[in-house]
Amino acid sequence: KIFFDADGSQIEARITAWVANDENYIQGFLEGRDIHTENAIGLFGISEAEVHDKISGSHYSYRDVGKRASHAINYKIGPKKLKDLMNEYVPTLEFSMRDANQFIQSFKDLRPGITLWWGKIAGELRRERTHYNIFGRRRVFLGRAGEDLIRAAVAFFPQSAAADHINRAIVRIESRLKDVEGAEILLQVHDSVAGQCYPESLDSVRKIVIEELEQPLPIEYNNNPLIIPADFASGNSWKECK
Repeated sequence: KIFFDADGSQIEARITAWVANDENYIQGFLEGRDIHTENAIGLFGISEAEVHDKISGSHYSYRDVGKRASHAINYKIGPKKLKDLMNEYVPTLEFSMRDANQFIQSFKDLRPGITLWWGKIAGELRRERTHYNIFGRRRVFLGRAGEDLIRAAVAFFPQSAAADHINRAIVRIESRLKDVEGAEILLQVHDSVAGQCYPESLDSVRKIVIEELEQPLPIEYNNNPLIIPADFASGNSWKECK
C-alpha cells in the first residue's frame, strides 16, 4: 500500500479571517495572495524581495518567522509571551519587548478586523459565557473575564472549527472509501487526515479526499463561502508526504 496525507491549507488563518469579518484578510485569500508573505513584510518592515532571506544564524526565513508570529497574534498573544516564543524559535533574532509590541501593533494595522473581533469577543464574555462555533459546538467559559479568558475564547472559534471541519470530512471520506478496496483512514492530526490505499487506487482516493475537504464551511462573507483548499501528498511513509 501507499500512504497519503491531506490537510486544509492555512485553515485556522482562513477561518479567523472569515469569523473576524476582516475584509483585507479575506480578499487576500480570495485573490490567492501569499498571506504569510504579506504579514512578514508588515511585521518586519522589509521588502518582498527580502521575505525569503534566511535570518542570520538560523535556517528560518523572515516569512517562516512572520507566519509563526502571525498565528500567535491572531489569538491575541501578549507581548511577553510573543517575545519568549520568538526567542525560543529563533534565538539569533534577539527579540525584545519593544520588538514584540511593534509586531503586535503592525499586525493590528495590517488586519484591523481582527482587533475589532477581539473586542467583540471580550464584550460577549462579559455578557454571557456560553458560546457556539460555526458548526454549533458549545463551550462554556469559566473563570474571571480577564485577558487569559479572552484569549481562550478567541482561540476557540477557529481551532474548534478547524477540527470539526476535518472530522466531518473524515466521516464522509470513510463512507465513500468503502467502495475502494483496501483504502482506509489511519490518522487525524487537527488540520489533516492521513491513510493508506493500493497504488492503483490513489487517483480515486485523492479525488474523494480533496472533494470532501473542500466542502464549504457554514460561514460566508459577501456571498463568498469559506472553502479551504486541500493539499494532498503521497509516499511510502508519512514522512515522505511532508
